[in-house]
Amino acid sequence: MSDKEWFNISEIANILGCSRPTVYKKINTIDKSILHTLQKRKKNITYYTYTLIDMFKDKINNSPEDIDQKELATDIVNDKYIDIYVSELKSEIDFLKDHVQELSERLKQEQDLNKNNQVLQLRQPQDIKQLEEHFQDLDTKLMDIRDQMGEHKEPKDQKPISFFSKLFK
Repeated sequence: MSDKEWFNISEIANILGCSRPTVYKKINTIDKSILHTLQKRKKNITYYTYTLIDMFKDKINNSPEDIDQKELATDIVNDKYIDIYVSELKSEIDFLKDHVQELSERLKQEQDLNKNNQVLQLRQPQDIKQLEEHFQDLDTKLMDIRDQMGEHKEPKDQKPISFFSKLFK
């Protein structure tokens, strides 16, 4: 392990014995939230900790090494982010459950409204038929009353009496 704490890309490539593009590709495979804990910027140059180099050595050598303190710290950081992700996902699930419940209630209200509308549409023709029957009954009653009134009137065969004839009678 080196005494130096922070390394740029060229130094990491020299330590690992690979090219700079290879180092960039490997850095891009790391989760951004974890990467932020392993890097710092100074004068537009990004520097990385030795923990990052250790992670890459494990991938290059494909041989398991003993876990040192830095790897343990990385695992703790990973666990912390996993817990944050899990809690965030749980809160999203709760929000979505509430949203689904609200939508279900709205749908039920819409279904009830539609059902009531259908019932009203079925009743409307019956109401119209009842009104038609009522008007027909009313019309026949009025015709009967008019006929009865005509029977009670005096016959028109008599000659009308003038005003002067009534006066001089």
